[in-house]
Amino acid sequence: MQKTVYGNFENAVGANRVRIPAKFRSFLGEDVIATIGADGCFLLMPEENKDTVLKNYVKTDDPYMSEFKDMARMVNRLTCKIELDSQGRITIDDTLKRICKGLVGTEAIMFCGMGDYIEAWPSKVYAKKFGDVDGDADEFDSLIASLKAKLGKAD
Repeated sequence: MQKTVYGNFENAVGANRVRIPAKFRSFLGEDVIATIGADGCFLLMPEENKDTVLKNYVKTDDPYMSEFKDMARMVNRLTCKIELDSQGRITIDDTLKRICKGLVGTEAIMFCGMGDYIEAWPSKVYAKKFGDVDGDADEFDSLIASLKAKLGKAD
């Protein structure tokens, strides 16, 4: 059965390590996978969720779709297993810095539960993309209306 997780938590980075929030540690379990994410974040997931999550990024059904093949190569190249230490921290090492350029010099990381994976954002990148707040019901309604318009769907 696939695990799911929701919610947001921010934790400070100290000595190139960041503590994964307890709720998220129990979701991740022992075998943790990290990979590149969109818009400046990286993704964390339990190994058992990896195939489900990555199939959304890696579609290689058509051998003539070179852009999809390139995406598959990039995602697979930038996916690795990471370890949590005894205090539930991950080390921001060269591998993670290669996956997420914004980690260089970051002071905090915002963890966002996205169902079957966690987005991990350098806090400055998160603030630049989303502002100081994640929004409210009015902003959500505006986003839905914008998406409907782009898809040609009427209310």
